Amino acid sequence: MDFLTKKKKVNEGEVPQFYVEQSHPGIVTPEVFDLVQDEIKRSTTETKYHSTAGCFASQIVCGECGGRYGRRVWHKNTSHSKLLWQCNSRYNTHCKTPHIYDDDLQQLFVEAVNRLITNRAVILRQLRETERMIFDVSALESDMEAIAAEERVVSGLLRALIEENAHTALNQVDYHKQFDALDTRHNAVKKRLSEVSGQIRDKTERRKKMGAFIRALGKQDEWITKFYERLWRALVDHVEVYSRKDIRFIFRDGTCIKVSGCKERTA
Repeated sequence: MDFLTKKKKVNEGEVPQFYVEQSHPGIVTPEVFDLVQDEIKRSTTETKYHSTAGCFASQIVCGECGGRYGRRVWHKNTSHSKLLWQCNSRYNTHCKTPHIYDDDLQQLFVEAVNRLITNRAVILRQLRETERMIFDVSALESDMEAIAAEERVVSGLLRALIEENAHTALNQVDYHKQFDALDTRHNAVKKRLSEVSGQIRDKTERRKKMGAFIRALGKQDEWITKFYERLWRALVDHVEVYSRKDIRFIFRDGTCIKVSGCKERTA
């Protein structure tokens, strides 16, 4: 806007343009924005892999090619109908990893959970100690406050320089040198701010998952005799299939339990 005529004019390169974060209050808080973005990301992933395939979808990984297992129905609409899972890439990568029947996977999960429960007291003690040490973000939050303060100072200097150039006949060579130096510093500070913010989000998300795992395992003090979907969702991160005798359940705390006994069955 022209400060004399008060008329607006589009900046077509007469004055350098730059983007300043947190220059004014947002419509929603950063916390709400981040939650929405996480939900969008989660929903997109689930839409890509899950469809209507149930709780195992996207969580079974081929140990040979790293691809996802997909659900298949053999002998559909017959009395011999069987629900199974197999590597989606097996025909492209020629994977030799076996298919797994849905009911076999449920039974193997029961076995893995009961082995987990056997060492429940030791695992819970180790997890609580790990949770306190690894996922503490107080130091990162202090760093973020200091970096954010620096970002505000640099943003203020940039705005002041631009305002001065708009109202005063500055030497443009000197002006551009100062602007470029401040802009470089501003970008570097923003990068550091983004990195620390990402580390805090990552630790917070991992702590939430571990907390849910600890609570679920803490409540399960008896062996289970059948498959419970709520336990699957609370405890399991994913399953890796290498062979019928090497199926690994990776739990949310990182514990890996190898099980075997998935027998070959004719389709």
